[in-house]
Amino acid sequence: MKARVALLFSTLCALPALGNSDFPPFDPSPWLGKARTTLQTQLDAYRGLCVRRISHAVATLTPDFKQNEELTNQVCDCTTTHFRREKNVNYVQVVNLELRGARASLPPMPTELSLYVANYNDAELECVNTIAAKHNESTRRLKPNAAKPVVKSPRRPTSSSRRPAR
Repeated sequence: MKARVALLFSTLCALPALGNSDFPPFDPSPWLGKARTTLQTQLDAYRGLCVRRISHAVATLTPDFKQNEELTNQVCDCTTTHFRREKNVNYVQVVNLELRGARASLPPMPTELSLYVANYNDAELECVNTIAAKHNESTRRLKPNAAKPVVKSPRRPTSSSRRPAR
């Protein structure tokens, strides 16, 4: 799925570059604004949105606050790494709009921008599944040692507790 989305997006982006004058260059400013923004600025905004979004979902895995915070940070770090690999400010900006709920107040987004949200959902799901699998594996390794049952040896009768046979 991810490969198909990337191929479709790269094809759509390449059309104006091929000299096809039927397609005007894509202008995302009606949805993203005209102000210039940096990747780091958008990633900082994303980090806050990610922590708020993911921490609620992670809370269902474990009641331990410190462990929740650690898992949340791991998922947010994973998705941030995904954004850094893509090196696309518009991508992060569209995802931030989606996570804030601001996308609903905008006109319908063109396919070029909607694909960012679909690609992000795939990347986030991959990160969550990877982190959850690591978490489950580590808790499985800890459980046998942490939850060893205490086996009591059977009581042997003492001389004072013996009853005479009838």
